[in-house]
Amino acid sequence: GCFTLLATFPYTPFKSSWLYTSMASAAAGAQGIRDALDVLMARGKMAPTDDVQVVVVAGDGSTYDMGLAATSGALFRGLDLLFIAHAPCPTGWLYDPERTAEYARLAVETGIFALKEAVDGAVTHTYKPRRRRPVEDYLRGQGRYRHLFEPEPDTTALGHIQRQLDEYWAAVS
Repeated sequence: GCFTLLATFPYTPFKSSWLYTSMASAAAGAQGIRDALDVLMARGKMAPTDDVQVVVVAGDGSTYDMGLAATSGALFRGLDLLFIAHAPCPTGWLYDPERTAEYARLAVETGIFALKEAVDGAVTHTYKPRRRRPVEDYLRGQGRYRHLFEPEPDTTALGHIQRQLDEYWAAVS
């Protein structure tokens, strides 16, 4: 996805092997790498002790928007990988890039982005905010949500979003 633009040929900041995939196929690329490693080990061309962890770093679109089919397929097949979904995206979300870290924190502090880990089919929350901030704190200032605040705040829609979050966190806490 977009994250691979950090490593356009012939320059890369990465100190290990990496694969550039199309925007929606990061998880499918990881499956191909994992399958190739398994074949090499099965044929004795790679020692099992040399096995490597497959890591995916992908943006929000490559993970759960246009890439949802590849991501859910990898999860369904039980692919053993470390998947890091990078968000936010200043360009697509329409805000000042200097506020990226702030919006990432707000996403977690408001509870709109749950931090989770799946190991052997068991999904757990790695962080549960004790006192969540109002979802409005996260939504305000991002151009993609401007319609919720202009010309006047849409209190019905904002209230609905907040209630959905409250219900989710009540169910998992």
